[in-house]
Amino acid sequence: MAAVGTAFNWVLVSGGVWTRIWQGPLVTIFPFQALELGGSAASTTIRWTLDGYSAVVPFYQRLGGTTIAPKVDGPGNPIGHTGLYATVLSYHVSPWVEFWLLPNVRCFAHIAVM
Repeated sequence: MAAVGTAFNWVLVSGGVWTRIWQGPLVTIFPFQALELGGSAASTTIRWTLDGYSAVVPFYQRLGGTTIAPKVDGPGNPIGHTGLYATVLSYHVSPWVEFWLLPNVRCFAHIAVM
């Protein structure tokens, strides 16, 4: 899996609704991941809360913040990386992880494995 695989897992998330944006085994060389957000306007301000669950330490983590996200909305889901991270996470190799996102506005989101 690695960064190439994460370039294709963008998820459309509705504002005000908890949405699972990624789940499955986490296989990575470096224990760093990043939340990337994208909007439908040239620059969209997104307030967000991210919950992460893992079968290994850290078992649960909640992060929140405000991000000015670039425009990624177009025909179909975005592909690739924006290079602008809302936050950097540190989850180790795990047989199962899940990430849930609660944004204030509709946006695209994904977890990039570094």
